[in-house]
Amino acid sequence: TSHGLGFVVQGAGRDLQLSHSGSQQKAKTYLVVLPGRRIGVAVLSNSEYADPRKLAESLLPILR
Repeated sequence: TSHGLGFVVQGAGRDLQLSHSGSQQKAKTYLVVLPGRRIGVAVLSNSEYADPRKLAESLLPILR
């Protein structure tokens, strides 16, 4: 599968990407890490209507 210990695992080598999302009432979070590139983005929101994944994924190309 594409999941390992609760993380979504995609790609390989330098392009390996690990991500995990979470939510509870009135809050959402998203974490994405590219260990081979030594970068990561964590977005935390105190709104249940936010899209932290969209923001985190849009920031990755800037950091690469």
